[in-house]
Amino acid sequence: MRSATALSAILLAAFAQAQTPEGFTPEVEDRLEVIVGDTYVSPAGLELTEAETQPKPQIGTNDTVLEGTYVYMVIDPDAPIFNPDGSRSTVCHAVLSDYTSSGMTNDAGTNLLTTTSTSPLEYMGPAPPAEDPPFAHRYIHMLFEQPDDFEVPPEMQASLQQRINFDFDGFREATGLGDPIRANFWRVTGQGEPFGGPMVMAENGTNSSTASMTMTTTSTMTMSTTVDAAAATSTSEDAALPTMIPKGLAAVVGGLAPLLLL
Repeated sequence: MRSATALSAILLAAFAQAQTPEGFTPEVEDRLEVIVGDTYVSPAGLELTEAETQPKPQIGTNDTVLEGTYVYMVIDPDAPIFNPDGSRSTVCHAVLSDYTSSGMTNDAGTNLLTTTSTSPLEYMGPAPPAEDPPFAHRYIHMLFEQPDDFEVPPEMQASLQQRINFDFDGFREATGLGDPIRANFWRVTGQGEPFGGPMVMAENGTNSSTASMTMTTTSTMTMSTTVDAAAATSTSEDAALPTMIPKGLAAVVGGLAPLLLL
């Protein structure tokens, strides 16, 4: 009986489906229920539209009631700003603390988690730029056990608020979050006219080109900005950010936090 139970456990583990995208680390097998608007994100990797993903998601669990305090994070590791090694950059869409069990379930039986916190970083909906060929961005939702002394170190506050070029591993280490305990993700593909090509960051994280950029946000604000990165001055922290970014992003100039929509 014991050997049969062990074999069953091995087979279940072999067929367990990761709730994080293939190749993403750390891999997470326990599911975070994510509800955006009227849509349950199921299965993990569900393709949604930009419009469908603008409301702040509800989160919870179906298999158990979580009794602790948690941090909820959403990232997009597919921003079309390419690092020197060819990898895409990460944008942080949310880091929200103090999630606890609400003591309530919805009509589907999900045990909902809730928070009154809007910090350290409120949710921002996706708005990925169109690319040629089309590229589906992965928006990864993760739940972490919240450390008793959870806070964002002062030296990371500005870069977190800028959202772009988010250091996922460095942030987890600095704040003591460790690995996520539950996860889920959806995909959104940018629509419209492609922005015209990839942006490549130099080794120092900047771009030496001059660009004229039009930025359109979901609130219908349009802004045109010309950036001369060779002449621009920036703080040492800003130097880690690109100074020319394509449609869907805003330029980082003079230490201002970017308005970005990815």
